[in-house]
Amino acid sequence: MLLALLTLPAAPVLAADSSTEEQSAQQRAAATGQPVEILNARTETSEQVVNPDGSHTLTQHLRPVRARKGGEWAPIDATLEAAGDGTVKPAVSTVDVSFSNGGSAPLITLAKGPRKLSIDWPEPLPAPTLDGPTATYAVLPDVDLKVTATGDGYTQVLVVKTRQAALDPKLASLKFDLNTQNVQVSTGPTGGLQVTDASGATVWAGPGALMWDSRGDSGAADPSTDPSAATSTAAVAASAEGDTTTPPELTGIPAEQAPDPTDRTAPVPMTVAGTTLEVTPDQSLLTAADTEFPLVIDPSVTAFGRQVWTRVEKAFPNQPYWNANDIARVGHETEDGMTSRSFFQMDTWAFTRPGVHVTDARFEIVETHSWSCSARPVELWWTGAINSSTTWNNQPGWIGRSDTQDVAHGNESKGCGDDWVKFNAWNAVAAAVQAQSSNLTLGLRASDENDTYAWKKFDNNPRLVVTYNYPPNSPTNYGTNPYTACATTAAGATTLGATTATNPIQLQATVSDPQGDQVRAHFWLTNADTNAQLTEWTSGFVNSGTPVSFAVPSNLIPTDRPVSLRWQVRAEDGSDASPSVPATPCHFKVDPVGPKYPPLAASPEYPQQQFGAPAGTATKFTLDGRGDPDIVGYRYSYDSDALGQTVSTTAGAKVTLPEFKPMSAGLHTLYAVGVDTAGNRSSTTAYRFYPVRPANAPKVPGDLDNDGYVDLIGTANDEEKLYLYKGTASIDPATTLVTTGFTRNTDPLSADLPPWTNALIARGGDFVNDGIADTPPAGQPRQSWDDGTEDVLALQPDISNDPALRTLYLYANDGGGPEAGAVRFQSTLGTPVTDPKVGGAAFGWNDVTQLATAGDIGTSPTDTAKDGNPDLLVVATDKLYAVYGRPCTTEGDCTFSQPQEIGISGWNSMQILRATDLTGDGNPDLIARNKTSTTDGLRMYPYSATNGPVGLGMGSTRVAIGTIGWDTAALPTLTAPGDIDLDGRIDLVGTTNTGSMRFWHGNNAAGFASSLTGSITGIGNKCVDVTNSQTQVILFTCNGGNNQHWTWNNSTLTTLGKCLDIEHPANSNPLALIATCTGSASQRWEALPNGNLRNTGYNQCLASPGSSTADLTRLILWNCADYTDQKWQAPIQLGPRETLTGGWLTTAELA
Repeated sequence: MLLALLTLPAAPVLAADSSTEEQSAQQRAAATGQPVEILNARTETSEQVVNPDGSHTLTQHLRPVRARKGGEWAPIDATLEAAGDGTVKPAVSTVDVSFSNGGSAPLITLAKGPRKLSIDWPEPLPAPTLDGPTATYAVLPDVDLKVTATGDGYTQVLVVKTRQAALDPKLASLKFDLNTQNVQVSTGPTGGLQVTDASGATVWAGPGALMWDSRGDSGAADPSTDPSAATSTAAVAASAEGDTTTPPELTGIPAEQAPDPTDRTAPVPMTVAGTTLEVTPDQSLLTAADTEFPLVIDPSVTAFGRQVWTRVEKAFPNQPYWNANDIARVGHETEDGMTSRSFFQMDTWAFTRPGVHVTDARFEIVETHSWSCSARPVELWWTGAINSSTTWNNQPGWIGRSDTQDVAHGNESKGCGDDWVKFNAWNAVAAAVQAQSSNLTLGLRASDENDTYAWKKFDNNPRLVVTYNYPPNSPTNYGTNPYTACATTAAGATTLGATTATNPIQLQATVSDPQGDQVRAHFWLTNADTNAQLTEWTSGFVNSGTPVSFAVPSNLIPTDRPVSLRWQVRAEDGSDASPSVPATPCHFKVDPVGPKYPPLAASPEYPQQQFGAPAGTATKFTLDGRGDPDIVGYRYSYDSDALGQTVSTTAGAKVTLPEFKPMSAGLHTLYAVGVDTAGNRSSTTAYRFYPVRPANAPKVPGDLDNDGYVDLIGTANDEEKLYLYKGTASIDPATTLVTTGFTRNTDPLSADLPPWTNALIARGGDFVNDGIADTPPAGQPRQSWDDGTEDVLALQPDISNDPALRTLYLYANDGGGPEAGAVRFQSTLGTPVTDPKVGGAAFGWNDVTQLATAGDIGTSPTDTAKDGNPDLLVVATDKLYAVYGRPCTTEGDCTFSQPQEIGISGWNSMQILRATDLTGDGNPDLIARNKTSTTDGLRMYPYSATNGPVGLGMGSTRVAIGTIGWDTAALPTLTAPGDIDLDGRIDLVGTTNTGSMRFWHGNNAAGFASSLTGSITGIGNKCVDVTNSQTQVILFTCNGGNNQHWTWNNSTLTTLGKCLDIEHPANSNPLALIATCTGSASQRWEALPNGNLRNTGYNQCLASPGSSTADLTRLILWNCADYTDQKWQAPIQLGPRETLTGGWLTTAELA
C-alpha cells in the first residue's frame, strides 16, 4: 500500500516575490557568463536559474527531490531513523510520516496540519527489521509486512513467501484499523481508497489494489541476435552526445513492490466500513497450483496533485495504475504479450502566463532498462489529460508528437547502463503556453509496438526543463520634466522653454519586469517637424521598478527657433522588449527664445533708487512689458529673486500689482521678469527703493541697515569677504518665537583689500557721529541721511606698510544709502587708525588677539568721567586693556589713546563680547565667556561706580551669569550684536558645533535664557517623567507634576534640582536618568530642529524603545534618526522657536 500526502507542488517563486535574490543572481550570471541559481526560488520539486542573457531556466521534477529539514533544504533521504517517540521516520521527507517500532503503536501515521490518518495492523506488531527506507514486520508465518518510506509518502505490501503460508485463513480477508482526525475515508470510483477533508477536498487517494506473483522474476531470455545491432552502438553514442549529466540516484523500487510484465496479477477489492479498511485478496491467484511465490498483495494508495503519472497495459485494458510507486514502461514484450505506454502530467504554471517567450523545452527521463543495447526509437507526445480512471481502454488523446529519440540504456549486462533520455518538448510546451494551461500531459510510447527490442523501462521521476522569459512590462509613469501633457499631435502639445546642459529636458519612465529581472529603458526622440530621428538612448540595467531618466542633450534642441518633438520608450531585459509606449508617441514643443526686454516697474510712493515714503506706507507697483507680444505674464517677488508670485497679461500690457507695504526702512527690491507661453523669462528687473524710517521709530541697538531689526556681520572660512546677515524679523520676548532668522546678503559688504580672512571684528559704536565722513547724497535732506548708525572696526593686515603686521581699520556705516545697497562699509581712512604704541606701551595693534566695543567707558582706568566718544576693550599679552576713542578729524582720520591695562592676566582663555549696561546704573558692564570652562562659562564684569573702567577687568567682582555649555567646544562662535527681541536688553547669538544658530534672551545682570520651562512631550503625547523618589527617567501620562517640570539651562535639562544624564558606564543605548549636576559631557543636550534631543557627549538621541507609549517605559539613548519615538516638544524647542538658521559651520568670525 502506498500513501502519499496530497500536496499541490508549490509554484516556482517568481522574481516579483524575491526580487533582491533574483536581481543578484542575474548580475552574477551576466558577470560570469554562467547560469546562476535563484536560491530562494527552490521548491520540493523545482529549481530555477538565471542565464547570462537574462532568461530563466526552470527544472520541474515530477516527484520531490528535496525537503526542508531544520529550516534548510536537504536532498530526499528516506533512510529510517528512530524518532524517540516509539516510531521510526524517514530522515528527510516532504510528508510527516512515521512507522511503528513494534507493539501496539499504529503501523503508519500520516499528518497534514490538523488532518491525520493512522492505519494499524489488527494485532500487536513485532519489532521491525530496518533496511534503509524499509521496515519489515514478520506478521504471520512466512508472511512479511513491509513498509517503505519514499520522498513523498510510503509503500506497503504483504509478501507471502510460500504456498503453505498462502493457505493461512487470515489471508482470506485483511482488516486494517483506521483512526482519523478531520478526514473521512471511503473507496473512490476506481475502487481505491479516497481520503477527504471537511470541505470534500482530496487529501490522500489511490487506484484499486493489485496483487501479483513472481512468474516474471526468472525473466525471459533476451534475444541473442538483434537485426539492427550493427547500428545500435552508433545510435547509443549519438543519444548521449554532449550530455555529461550524471543520472540521478533512482527510485530504487524493490522488486516485490512493482509487478513485472510477465507476473500474473489480479485486482484486490477494498471496502471501508466505519473505522475498518478491509482488503480481500483474490483467492484463485493465492491458491492456484501455477502461482509462483513469493506473492505480493498491494492495496495501493497515492497522491493526486498537479504532477502525477500513470501507465496503461494492453493486456489489462481496464486496470488503472494511477501514480503508482512503480516504473514507467513503453513498448512490447513477447513473454506475456504486454504492451505498455506511460503518461506524465507536469506543472507548467510558471511559464504559461500571457506574454511568455519559451526558447527551449526538454522532457528528460532516465531509462533504466532496455531489452538489449540495440537502440530503438521512443516517442514523446503531447496528450490529453490523465486521471485515476486512465486505462488502456480509457487513454487520453494522442494530440501531437514532439520528438523521437533512438536510444538504448539500462542494460548493464549488455554494456549500456542507465542514462538520461532527453526529448525536445518545445512544441508541446508551446501548445500549453498558447492554451495558458497550468499543466501539460506528455506521453511516451514505442515507435514500433510490435518490436520486442523497443521494450523499455524508465524511472518515474522525470523532469521538464524549460528556458523562458517574460518580456518586461510596458513602462509606466512616463513623462517629461518639466512636465508636459502627452499630446498625440503637435497641435495640442505643451510648449517648454529654453534648455541648457545643466538644466536639460528629461524623458522619464519607470521600467519593471514580471519576474523581477533587471531591466533597462530605451528612449527614442524624433523631430516631429522633419520626421528625422534626433537620438535614441538606452540606459544601463536597473532593478525592476526603478525610475529612469534620459537628459536630452541640449545641442539637439535649436536655440534660435521653436521645434516640435515626439518620443517613445520601451523596456528591455536583454532577451525581450516590451511594446513601446505610448502606442502613439507623445508630442511636446520647445520654444527657446524668451521676451526681449525686462518689464518696467514703477511706484509713485517709492521712486527707483531714491528715498521714498516712510516704511509701512502702502503702494501698488506697476509692471509694463512695453507691448511685447511674446509676454503673457509676469513673475515677481519682493526682497528676493525667487519670483514666486505671478500675474497674467496680454501682449506685454501694463498691469498693477496687489498692494504692498514695506515694513522696514532701508533697501527693498522688487524683482520682476516677463514670461512667454513656454515659460521663458526675460532678463530680470531689479527695482531698488528706500523707505525711510518713520519719524517716531526708535533706534534699535544692533540695527545696521535702519530697518528696525538687529543685523549680523561675519566672515566665512572659504572667502576673504565680509557679509551682512540681515535680520528680517523680531523675536517676541514673551514666546521666544523666531519668525525668520538671519539671511546673508548675496553681495559682500566689502570685497576689497585688506582681506577679511582671520580678521578681528568689533561693532557697536558710532565712530563717525558728526556726519563729516558720510555726507548725504546730493539733493537728499539732512535728516534722511542722519548718522547714529553703528560703524565697524576690524584688525586686518596692514597693506599700506607691512602686510605681515595687522592694524586697525575703521569702516563707516552709511545706514543704507541708495548708491551703496543695503549697507555700505567703507574705510574712511587714507591710512589705518593711528597705532597707539606710544609711551612705552606693551603692545601694538599686531599684538591684539581680541577686540570689542565698550561704549563710552571714560578717559582713564579709574576715572568715571565720560567724553562722549566710543571706546574699545582689547586683549593682548594675556591682559585686558582699555583703549579710549578720540574724535575723528574732518578728513576722516580717527585715533585712540594710549591703552591702559585694566585686567592683569588670564584673559587669553576668555572671549570679550561687549560692554553694555547690564546692571541699570548707566555704565557699561563687560560680558565675557571662559572659552574652556564648563562650570561658570559666562561672566559679567561690572563697571565700578567708584573706580570706573578698572572694574571691567576685576576678577574679584565678576558675577557668573551662565554656567554649563558656554565653552567654544559647544559654541564655536558667540556674539552680543544688540537687542534682537526688542525688549530693551542686549541679547546673545551663537553658532553650535553642528552648524545651527542659537539665540539667548538678555535679562541684564540675571544672565541669558534660551527658553521657558515646562514639560517635555513625545510619542503618544506622553511626558518625560522621573519615577517617585528615584532617578529613572520614564515616559508617563502628562499630569503637570514637578517630576515632569524641566528647565532648559543653556545645554542642560534639570528637574527636581538634578540634571538629565545617562547611566555610567555608558553602554550601547544607555538608559536615561537624573544625577547631580556636574557639567560633564553626558549632561549636555541639544535640541535639533527636527525635534530630536541629542546628548552631545554621547552623540545619541533620547528615545522611547520600540516606539513604546506605555507608562513607566524607561527612556534610552539611540542613534539619532527622524523617528516618531525620538520627537519631543520641549521648552527648549529649537525648531521655529530658537534655531535661527542652519549652515553656519563655515562661519569664521561673527559680530
